Amino acid sequence: MKSIVGVILSDAVKVAVLGVCLLVCVSLVFRSSLLRDRVVNTWKMLQGAALRLADRLLPKTEGVPMEFTEEDGGWGRCTLQSKRSLGKTSFVQYDFDLPKSELTLPLQMGQQVSLSCLDSSDSIAKGDFYVYLGDRSRRTGTFSILAPQRNSDDEDGDMGFDEANFIRVLREDKFVNDELALRPGPSKLEYRGQFLPVTKMIFIAYGVGIVPILQQLKAVLPEGSSSVVQVDVLWVAETRDDFDIIEDQLEAEFLKYPSKLRVQMKVDNLRFNTLADNSKIESAIPDFSPGTMAVLSGPSGVSLRSRSYLVQRGYPDDCICIL
Repeated sequence: MKSIVGVILSDAVKVAVLGVCLLVCVSLVFRSSLLRDRVVNTWKMLQGAALRLADRLLPKTEGVPMEFTEEDGGWGRCTLQSKRSLGKTSFVQYDFDLPKSELTLPLQMGQQVSLSCLDSSDSIAKGDFYVYLGDRSRRTGTFSILAPQRNSDDEDGDMGFDEANFIRVLREDKFVNDELALRPGPSKLEYRGQFLPVTKMIFIAYGVGIVPILQQLKAVLPEGSSSVVQVDVLWVAETRDDFDIIEDQLEAEFLKYPSKLRVQMKVDNLRFNTLADNSKIESAIPDFSPGTMAVLSGPSGVSLRSRSYLVQRGYPDDCICIL
């Protein structure tokens, strides 16, 4: 009997010791995880502080605004510099040189650039595009635009008919060093609502529609730059690779203003689906409150359907802007 009890007690002791060891290990892992999280969070805070300091201290590359005169019908000229696939994304980047290296495009926030040229049959092709900054170190004397690699000939596709036709001409008929005409294009950023001041902004972008959003974030996020205190960005793309368009730039803005900016990226095809079809996307869109402005950016068909969805969610139509 004693031997049996001894064995039982011995096994019980072993189990207890193993349990204590397991608890110690779990505790150490938990503490190391907490420590790792703290180190990561501290590192991100330091990164954000360094980026904000750099924004204040580094000299701004302003350049000389390019002039557009009525003598030329308000048009200037630029030169096609290159056309290249943008990494693993489904987009092509088209780069253009301005007449002089110190020139910049005099565009306001939310304003497009209008481009025009002749196709192979001498017919005029024209399109309006948002300028893509990307990660270029050279900020004067040049600019870029993005377009889908695939063909798109309908207004409910990736872009409007005129823009799709212009990109087709650019891709098939134009070569490096060919000249094109350009001028400041339409400006679509407008708030028509009655709830002033605007304190919250929700940006919903699809695909390349994220391009004009970055410029607006840089304008409203810095302290004291606007009345906006909270910004939500929902970026939907067809593939994970498409987030490479400006994912790094978005992360930089988040690191600088983590308490003010919230960014969520979701993979879905909104050319065929709607915001309401994806529960994760629905939950990423905050409910409307007075002082909120919603900005939609992307293909016109996607933006129109998204506007209808927001109206159903209680957003007043005059508080929604489509770029």
